[in-house]
Amino acid sequence: MDFRRSYRMSGQRERASLGLALKLMRIRAGLTQEELGRRVGKKHSYISRIEAGDQAIDVVALLELIRAGDGDPNEILDDLVEMFRQGP
Repeated sequence: MDFRRSYRMSGQRERASLGLALKLMRIRAGLTQEELGRRVGKKHSYISRIEAGDQAIDVVALLELIRAGDGDPNEILDDLVEMFRQGP
């Protein structure tokens, strides 16, 4: 297995955890995927792929989603830390 492939595979857990944390934020805000997508100028399928862990995003996109979802970056990070403590 080459390095790039193993790196992508290992990132799946992190993407899935981030997606779940963003989904929890969206649900807490009472938003649908369509509503959150509209707020950031994206289709609901983009939000769905992120929440499923199938779409990687950069820090700028992450912050845009957090702001659009009226979320707290610290709360998202707390959720992520807890998920990683629980393990796979």
